[in-house]
Amino acid sequence: MVFLDYMAPLFKLNSDSARRVLDKFCQLAEFNTGVVLLPGPARKALCAELEMSATQFANCIKKLKTLNLITGEGGQFKINPEVFWKGDQLARRKEILENKSLQITYEIVDNQEE
Repeated sequence: MVFLDYMAPLFKLNSDSARRVLDKFCQLAEFNTGVVLLPGPARKALCAELEMSATQFANCIKKLKTLNLITGEGGQFKINPEVFWKGDQLARRKEILENKSLQITYEIVDNQEE
């Protein structure tokens, strides 16, 4: 389970559209790799399903990449395994994280008044 609505502020993901794209990517991710394959026709179908234009979808991808939540380009993307993982719990995820192929940083700010 992934609770993107609750994790979004942690990663400064304030765009509802980008959250919906990331949610869909989590559903489509390949087991043990986190890879999302999106060739042209699949990308077009996904835009229709999410009710967004190709430009809006591209902007969401750019935002997710800027936040280090995904990497990739063209028709192949990879979800950062520090954020989301669908696969073996130990061996494969550990291997990917040790290779440092992806990295994420975040800042926790306490906005409560005392």
